[in-house]
Order: sequence, then C-alpha cells, then structure tokens
Amino acid sequence: MAPELLDNPDDLRLYAVDTSEDLDDLIDAAYNTDPMAKKVVKALLIQSLWPKTVKRFMRVSFGDCELRDGRVFYHNKLFIPANDHLRSQIEYCTHALPASDHQGEAKTAELIKRHYWWPGLYREIGGFVGACHTCRRAKGLKESLQGLLHSLTVPFRPWASISVDYITGLPECSRHGVVYKHIFVEDHELYANTRRGDAPKYKIGDLVWLSSENIVTQRPSKKLSDKWLGPFAVSRTYKRACALELDRRFNGIFPVFHHSLLRPVEEPRTREQAEINKDSQDDQEGLIIVLDKRGRMQRKWIFDKVTNSRMHQKEGLQYYVEWQDGTASWQPARNLQGCHWILYEFHRNNKGKPGPPGWYRKKEALE
Repeated sequence: MAPELLDNPDDLRLYAVDTSEDLDDLIDAAYNTDPMAKKVVKALLIQSLWPKTVKRFMRVSFGDCELRDGRVFYHNKLFIPANDHLRSQIEYCTHALPASDHQGEAKTAELIKRHYWWPGLYREIGGFVGACHTCRRAKGLKESLQGLLHSLTVPFRPWASISVDYITGLPECSRHGVVYKHIFVEDHELYANTRRGDAPKYKIGDLVWLSSENIVTQRPSKKLSDKWLGPFAVSRTYKRACALELDRRFNGIFPVFHHSLLRPVEEPRTREQAEINKDSQDDQEGLIIVLDKRGRMQRKWIFDKVTNSRMHQKEGLQYYVEWQDGTASWQPARNLQGCHWILYEFHRNNKGKPGPPGWYRKKEALE
C-alpha cells in the first residue's frame, strides 16, 4: 500500500513570494531605487508642478498628492513605485493568502485601494488575477463557450461519406415537394452558435487549460474537483480541436479535445507571479480530497516513496517525493509528519543525506 499522510492545510502552502519580508523595508528600497519615484518626491518637495515625464506617468493632479516622511500619498493612499517585486508582494498578500481566499478582480482591487495606489492599478490587478493558476483551476468561466459547432457536409454522391448518427425520430420537413430530415440539424446548429464564440487560433507549444467536465478525478465528489486542469502544451492543431501533451495521470485518455473544452493560459506579467503559479502547480501533485467517517472533507497527499533530501535556504529540510502519478517534487519535512517508517527507510539507505527532522522518532518507525 502506498504511504498516505494527512496534512494541515496551512502548513502545506509553499510561497514563491517570501511573505516574511518587511513591507516597509521593500517600500523604502523602492523609493530609493526607482528613478520616477525620486522625480515625484522631488517635485512635491520643492512644490513645483509635475515635470512632463512625471505628468505622463502619474496622470493625476499635482494638488491631489502630498509628501509625508519621504513617501507620496494620493488621496491618502500610499503611492507604490514601479517595482515588480514590491507590487507582487502587495497583490499576492491581498489576493492569494488564506485570509483573502482568491477574491475576484474587482474585490482584490478594492482591498488594495484602501491603502495603496499607483498608475494603472486596475489593469495590473486584472492581469494578476487573470493569470492566477489557482483561480483558473477552481473557478468556472462567465464567458460564452468557445468553438462554433459545424454540421457534417452533405455528401455529393452516395457512399462518399460514411458516419454513424445515433439520433433518431427527427421530424420530416417538406420543401419544394422534397422531404428532408436534416433541416432540424441545420436549425439546431444556428441556434447553438448564438450562444458560442469563435475559438482562438492555437498553435503548437501554446499552453491551455483543459475542462474537467468529462474527466473522472480522484475526488470523491465532482463538486470537489478542479474545473480546469493543466496547463498543458498543444502538440498538434486541427480545424476545431487540439492534441495536448498530457502527463501520466491521464494515461488511456485520447489526447485530442474540441476547442470548447480548452482555454488559453494567460501569461503572468512578472517573474514573481510565474514562480507563484509554478509553486501552486507543484502544490497540487498527489493531492486528493477525501471524506472522513463523519463526512468532513480532508486533504490527503498520496505518494510512492522519498528519494532524496536537501537543506533549502528558506524552507529548511526538504524531501524529494515521487507521487503515484509519476511526477515528483520537493516538499518541506513538515509535510511528512507521521511518516516515521518512510523516513527511517530513506535515511537507513541514504546515510549522510540531510535529516531526519527534529520531530522524527525512530522508536515510532519501528513499532
């Protein structure tokens, strides 16, 4: 039997953005290094109007801004310089931390604007939320279906095309003295496409999300499953479908999907968010949701074995875990609490490797 471990959800979050960094220190550093921020501070300090370059950047009235202790405020909201790391910290803490619960674009922007402001804030937050992989996996889409429906072409002679149609009992339609049975299909196509939009033109190498609508997962209920899976790379394109490079979790599934089941992946604006998305994907490896005897949901990690260990600069002791789907990832040692026998086996066969952790008990492993 493969080893299993139950987790504490708060302990299993791996943050690409180091939330332990002091935000005030990051703000001070941004004000000291950003050239535009220095120009804004200088203009307010000498009480002159905005220089042309600053006016084009700020796009707000000079009289609506003030200087407090070397920092710029617009309508009592702190101006944040154009520093990707600093802005990613603010966006991440407001949108992605457990207390924020991945609110939508409008709510995230409203929370940030309570304390901070910068030019193009709504556009940047829209890009951050739109490119959040956790949101895309868990949330449905409000847009119309993509990919127009097309009926089969009418053959020009008998036996030119052979297909199977399981729809029976279609009503007969008479036009110009000729009886038809396919008019209903054409009318249905026109009606269905009124609620659909054209799909984007995918190309080989594009990353896409795959709808989980027709895919059975390990979750005990469809409600608990991610609504979108991936991202997956497009390996081949067809007129109305794409072939995807699926991983080993989807062995046995034909990898060609209609455009209506795909959505393009929105590229992150910053390197910081790209790292956040990568960590959120690694955080899904081997994760399933199970119900205990009382019907309560619990997160459970199922893996095959531990193959390596290392000391990480921020996370401390980590173990390289191979999951049942054939993938592998580094996990902090705290995620393996309760797996004393697994750690005993690993360190017995890998003397000299970092570990075991302080909470490890050999006695419990041998019992």
